[in-house]
Amino acid sequence: MKKFRDIIGNIVDKISYAGMAVIFILMIITTVDVILRKVSPLSIRGSYELTEMGMLIIVFLGIAAFQVKGGHVRVDMFVNKFPGRAKIITAIVVQLIECVAGGFLIYGNIEKMLANGAKGISTSTLLIPTWPFCAIMMIGSILFTIMMILDLILTVIDLAKYRKPTAEEVAT
Repeated sequence: MKKFRDIIGNIVDKISYAGMAVIFILMIITTVDVILRKVSPLSIRGSYELTEMGMLIIVFLGIAAFQVKGGHVRVDMFVNKFPGRAKIITAIVVQLIECVAGGFLIYGNIEKMLANGAKGISTSTLLIPTWPFCAIMMIGSILFTIMMILDLILTVIDLAKYRKPTAEEVAT
């Protein structure tokens, strides 16, 4: 299972480079747009829309990458005080809730992509169709949820392998 998680993690890492490229492109567009507005009456048409659409790519490709690296915020203040098995059970409950939320996220993104595609919804200035961005949101959500499910399975395996530490192990 750990090997499968590593394979999916490598795929997510490669995909996250697309998000990094989008950040770079958006930085250039925004910088040029601001400079143009300051030194002339010109501006880049649709730069706001490009930023909006780019942010979708950045966020939804980034959430899976953060899950791979374990970078999401966790509140461990109380859980760290739990005994060993209770920590693992708490992690399982939280991860199960995350997986269900991820399923809802995938479903919502599929619905949004299909609705936007069927209605032909596009941005107002540049008339860019929005359904491809919804598809990217869906792909990011699927990868994120797969990673959460794999982490849940690994945590359940940790619970099955758990043994209470001996007094000697606790002392060291």
